[in-house]
Amino acid sequence: MDSVREPYDREAAEQWFRRRGLPSVVRGRPAHLLVRIVPAEVFVVLGLLFTTATSVLDGGSDEEFAHRMDQTWFALLYLVVLLAYVVVPSAGAWLAAPPPTSRGTGSGSSSGFSRWWRCCSSWPRCRTRSGR
Repeated sequence: MDSVREPYDREAAEQWFRRRGLPSVVRGRPAHLLVRIVPAEVFVVLGLLFTTATSVLDGGSDEEFAHRMDQTWFALLYLVVLLAYVVVPSAGAWLAAPPPTSRGTGSGSSSGFSRWWRCCSSWPRCRTRSGR
């Protein structure tokens, strides 16, 4: 997508929502609507992916699932998937969050990804790999 047109496309989409009505949740703050819904979309999509993964792991019947759970490696895999089911969608939504505005939690705060990147770049091993 052309980087010059992107803000205009976003503005056009937001205007479309304003003309046709907004849900009551966003009526008070309609600006940057599409940017604000990205974390929720990431959370839902990742949640659906893990729901699909657990349903595939569950198998077709209770007997098949019980037989699979008798195997240690499968039980560990299933436990890891269930733990990731809770952690990964939340972490993904946090990383997808846009940086707060100046009205936010204060100057100097930033989005989840940039906080992670700053933390990683200040870690000694990361600094030596990047050549800093």
